[in-house]
Amino acid sequence: MGVTRRQHYVWRGYLRAWASDDLIYCLRENKIFKSNLIGVAQERDFYKLLDLNQEEILYVEAFCNAQREPLRTTNLRWIKLFTKLFDHQREMIAAGHSVEHVNRAVDLAAIEEVEKLHGEIEQGAVRYLQLLRRGDASFFQNVEDKISFLYFLCVQYTRTKSLKARAMSGPNRITAVNPENVWNVLSQIVATSLGQSLIAYSYQLYFLRPEGEASFITGDQPVINVRSTLTPPGEAPQELDLYYPISPKLAVLVASEPPDNSYLSDEDVCEYNLHMQAHSHSQLFAHEAEILTPFQ
Repeated sequence: MGVTRRQHYVWRGYLRAWASDDLIYCLRENKIFKSNLIGVAQERDFYKLLDLNQEEILYVEAFCNAQREPLRTTNLRWIKLFTKLFDHQREMIAAGHSVEHVNRAVDLAAIEEVEKLHGEIEQGAVRYLQLLRRGDASFFQNVEDKISFLYFLCVQYTRTKSLKARAMSGPNRITAVNPENVWNVLSQIVATSLGQSLIAYSYQLYFLRPEGEASFITGDQPVINVRSTLTPPGEAPQELDLYYPISPKLAVLVASEPPDNSYLSDEDVCEYNLHMQAHSHSQLFAHEAEILTPFQ
C-alpha cells in the first residue's frame, strides 16, 4: 500500500459540494482559477509525525493535566498514540534490528499515521453531512451522534494550515517548545477538548439558508468561530459560535443561542463570507468564479 504524500488539510469530500466533476473555483494569491480538488488545500507530508523530546511531552502532558476527568485521561491517550511509533523504533533498534530498515519503515509510517486517522474521522462523518445537506439534523438529538459529529467538526477546525500557522507565529503562538513538533498531537487534544465543551454547555445546531441570490463560499479554514473575527489581535475570543458552510446554499451554526435569522439576506450571506475570508490562510472556494471576484 502506498504512502499518501499529498495530504489535504480540508476534506475533499466536503469540498465536493462546491465542485463540478471534481473541479472547483479557487481564489489564491489574488487570482481566480479552476482546479481539481486534489490540487487545493494540501501540502506534502502535512501531517507527518515528529518524535517528541521529553520537554515537549511534558508540555503537552501539562496541558492535559490541567483538565478534569475523564477529559484528562482521554487526552493523555492522544500523547501515547502519537509517540508509540517512535518508542517502538527505539525498541527495535535496541533489539538489534537494522537501523536503516527500521528508520525507513518508521519514516513512512510517520507520514501516513495521522493521514489515516483523518480518513477514518471523515468516513465516520459522511452520514452526518449527507443528512445535513438534506436539511435533516435529527441525528443531533442522539447523544452518541451529537458527540461524534461535534468531534468531527472540531477536528475540521483544528486540522488546518491556518490553525497551525497561528500556533507557529500568531499572537497566541506556542513559545515554550517547538510548535512544529507538538502540533499534531495538540490539535487532536484541542479538538477533543473543544468538542467536550460544546457538549457541556449544551450547544445546538442551527441551519442558515440564503433567501436571495447570494451563495456561501468556503475556504481552507472551513470551520470558523464567527465570534472571533472582531476580537482584537492578541486577545482570546470570549465567545464561541462555530460556522460551517456545507454547500453553496446551506450552512450550519453550532452555538449556545439560536441565530437572529436562519434565512439570510444577501447582505447577511456576504457578512458570513467575509468572516470566511478573514479566517482563511490563503485559499477561498466557490462553485462559480464570479462569486469570488469581490474577495480579490
